[in-house]
Amino acid sequence: MRKDYFLVGLGFRFIMLFFFIQLNEVNHYNDASLIIYKAFLHLLDCENPYSFIYELPWGTGTFTQPFNYGPMIFFIYLPAMLLPIWYHDLWIGMAVMINLYSFGIAEILSRIGSQDLSFQVNSTLSITDKDPHKNRLLYYGGLFFWMLPFGTTVISVFIYAPIFLCTLAFIYRKYPLIAGFFLMNAALSYQLVLLFVPIFGIYYLKQNWNATLKFVIGCIPALLTLCFFILWQFPAGTIDSLFLYTSRMPYIKCENCGNDLDKWSIFSIPHLLYVLSGGVTQIGNYFRLGVIIVLGIYCCILLFKKETNNQLAITIIKYQILTTILFTLSTNYGQVHYLFFLFVPLLYLFQYFKPDFQKNRLIKEREVKTIKKWKIFQIGNENFSIFTILMIIVLGIFLFFGLFMIYLLKPDIFYEGKLDGLLNHLWLKWGSFSIGVVCILCGFFVYKQEKTVS
Repeated sequence: MRKDYFLVGLGFRFIMLFFFIQLNEVNHYNDASLIIYKAFLHLLDCENPYSFIYELPWGTGTFTQPFNYGPMIFFIYLPAMLLPIWYHDLWIGMAVMINLYSFGIAEILSRIGSQDLSFQVNSTLSITDKDPHKNRLLYYGGLFFWMLPFGTTVISVFIYAPIFLCTLAFIYRKYPLIAGFFLMNAALSYQLVLLFVPIFGIYYLKQNWNATLKFVIGCIPALLTLCFFILWQFPAGTIDSLFLYTSRMPYIKCENCGNDLDKWSIFSIPHLLYVLSGGVTQIGNYFRLGVIIVLGIYCCILLFKKETNNQLAITIIKYQILTTILFTLSTNYGQVHYLFFLFVPLLYLFQYFKPDFQKNRLIKEREVKTIKKWKIFQIGNENFSIFTILMIIVLGIFLFFGLFMIYLLKPDIFYEGKLDGLLNHLWLKWGSFSIGVVCILCGFFVYKQEKTVS
């Protein structure tokens, strides 16, 4: 990513934080990151986080529920516990991690995704001093994704790590081992992604048994983690909280809460019918079951349909779009944040049907080196895949035990450090605004310098 884009994007993020701090003064919908934070505390205390009932804020009141997110959430947001600091309803560590993952999405789309040659059907690869295969839609789409206002807690924003992992799984689809690893980690952190797993399985099953076996092996590390939590408190605990709680989820989280957004949901057919019928018609779980049956039939049709690998890749994109829309419509509340899962697949779909190449653009020697460097990661091999997986697992283990030792030596450090008060408010607000302005000015200065040199 160019330095000027990076600095300008970083500046906009800090300026957005300026406005998010204001929103936090009136926002009371931070149940998602709060339950993850509290689950972390139980985990560091050597207790199964799935065996507790959590009281969470909603509107002007509270509601209770078990921890119903997959166990891999503890790994993909583990670094956030290094900053267990809260500013009103904003968990600083979670906000930092969200920015890192959204930056990661921008990087892999802009650098690797835009050079995904399976989609560059009109490119000419014989020209060595031109850049004929970088797609501008994905390149700038990635930058735009990073600059979107993710930092607000008005909606649940912790889903960008699963989106990051899903994007990696698709980009590395030629290598089933690493694709399975990334996909299952995403699926066992956010339950919507579980519906994406069958289409990837079909993709490899239609190639050969060797690819299918490697995909399954790649899924094993995440499945072993799930089994660990299930056996921790068998037969209840994890199974009930993670897989059965949603079937008993009430329509109204908190009947007496003011400013309850649920009643205004326009993305949930079950909830609209519930409201229009005066609380008589309840089809939430039946509708979800119907969606699963429809997707199952669709997958069976795809299994027997003859398609090339490139056509199947497009099918994966279309399936993800269809699944996300149906899942959102079938939920009891139809939260709008599910629709962010559509962003990357739509970029790929537009790229395929309406390619926008930077053909005949002269590239400098340093850019050629950059392209070659990223091609190493794009081409890859099985050894690189295994090494990547092992490194992620080892780093996760070291980080967890590091946090555990800190917890043993000084447990109070993790208990909701607060940044309240006028002084902290002014420091966070105007400090973020000032840093943002400086970053944007530096970005424009770097851009003018590069333009003058070229």
